Amino acid sequence: MELRVLEYFLTLAQEGSVSAAAEALHVSQPTLSRQLMDLERELGTTLFLRGRRGITLTEDGMLLRRRAAELLSLANIAKSELAAGRDALAGEIRIGCAETRAVDVLARLMRQFRSHHPAVAFQISSDLAESVAERINRGLLDFGLVLRLDGSWGLDAVRLPTEERAVVIMRDDSPLADRDVVTLDDLAQEDLLAPLSFRKSGLLGGELPRAEGGRLNMVAQFDLPYNASRMVRAGMGCAVSLDGLVATPAGSGLTSRPLEMELDMPSYLVWKPSGMRTRACEAFLEQAREAFG
Repeated sequence: MELRVLEYFLTLAQEGSVSAAAEALHVSQPTLSRQLMDLERELGTTLFLRGRRGITLTEDGMLLRRRAAELLSLANIAKSELAAGRDALAGEIRIGCAETRAVDVLARLMRQFRSHHPAVAFQISSDLAESVAERINRGLLDFGLVLRLDGSWGLDAVRLPTEERAVVIMRDDSPLADRDVVTLDDLAQEDLLAPLSFRKSGLLGGELPRAEGGRLNMVAQFDLPYNASRMVRAGMGCAVSLDGLVATPAGSGLTSRPLEMELDMPSYLVWKPSGMRTRACEAFLEQAREAFG
């Protein structure tokens, strides 16, 4: 399976037709069709179906699309690292991040690192902790910023000097806006939006939705707090989040109040303890250890 053919396949999946993909790749349509048929024969499966409106990926085609994107990404990273040479500290450091104020601490570390190594760039992606850990173990990320640790991940970590606080995001006209602090008892009387990770993070103190025998009327769960804030503004209910992730300036129609509960949610920088690391990643890890212990 050649990387060039995988690139052909991804371009076809993106463009939606053989003619458009051939034009984007600067190859003839017969050449592209033949390469893709050879790929299907090699894999022993049908990757796409032709129709009046173009091509449609099969289930196997969608699986290959994900894997091909990962393979090409790794190949491009390897090319970049090799092109940088052994003497130059250059290349890219890939970090998966939870939505947290701890990004401020990470950003200061990144800025300090780049002041010494300006040829190094960072690629930052937002994701849930389990997904970040999986991508690190698969070699798709170098580091992760997470709000909890799980021994099954098999990752090393340093704890960052941060402290999280829970807040409730609500509309200005919500009765809760008159409170200085919102309690879990207050939330039990409201339509509630909660993060997907609320069970593992302890963000709601062990409270459960009514559908699971709890007392919270949970109308939606989310992974990005910005999206949740739009739903709150639309009148779906109030949302629980971490402090500092959603802006509620005057005139926005939203406000926030602290949630009255103890929140034990330390943040960690994590990485795979074994395996090959680029010189840039080794230098960044050394700096993180010096900064955070």
